Amino acid sequence: MIVQRSEAEKNRLAEQAANAAKSVEVPHNRLYVGSLQFHLTENDLRQVFESFGRIDSVIINKDHETGRSNGFGFVQFARAEDAQIALQQMNGFDLAGRNIKVGLVTEKGGTQADLDDGDVVGLSLTQQSRAELMAKLARSDRDLFPVTNAAASQCPVVLTRCLLLKNMFNPEEETEPNWEEEIRLDVKQECDAKYGKVVHCAVAVNESKEGHVYIKFDMITSSQNAVAGLNGRWFSGKLIEATYLPENIYNARYPEATLL
Repeated sequence: MIVQRSEAEKNRLAEQAANAAKSVEVPHNRLYVGSLQFHLTENDLRQVFESFGRIDSVIINKDHETGRSNGFGFVQFARAEDAQIALQQMNGFDLAGRNIKVGLVTEKGGTQADLDDGDVVGLSLTQQSRAELMAKLARSDRDLFPVTNAAASQCPVVLTRCLLLKNMFNPEEETEPNWEEEIRLDVKQECDAKYGKVVHCAVAVNESKEGHVYIKFDMITSSQNAVAGLNGRWFSGKLIEATYLPENIYNARYPEATLL
């Protein structure tokens, strides 16, 4: 005699297994953050994302030999709801001159992840697939998390007192003594005269060939005036790009400006 389960019984057991898997699903509270400026620290990321809720941990992936950031990391929130809001608000956000890429990383027992589908929302990881993902991220985060211009344009603009100006100079072309101080004074004096009081200004000499200048105004209205007047303007044959910078990121980079 051969005894087998009926199809109805098989379906019932399959449904029970699916419900059991859902019951042990880990909350979706861990975010991948990519396309980061290499100078940003874990403390910088914490200050930016903690405005959405309590954070349990922040990790930036670093090169084992040099200790240099690989340009991506992970932020884990205490609550999944806070992680979802941060995902919606921060994906494509201009952070220190780069549009960061934020995706949700979830863990479901026994579910395999397709590492080539590029879909970051609801990415499911087992121990094996997590290792594969980390190896792929170490090679490049660009293929996993592409951000189109359309997606970036839909990202909300957060107004702050702080600005990042790009393409203000090319450090390889500057030869005069104290050229960085001359640029700083020129920018500060012009902004003071045209847009509002500048409380701090700094020239990032070694940060990028794009010629970054950081400015902190006394009021948001002043920074708005500066963006309107400087963004898209030509300066010494270069097209200036002016973007808002989160104040906590500015203060983390220039601690002397914290109380200004």
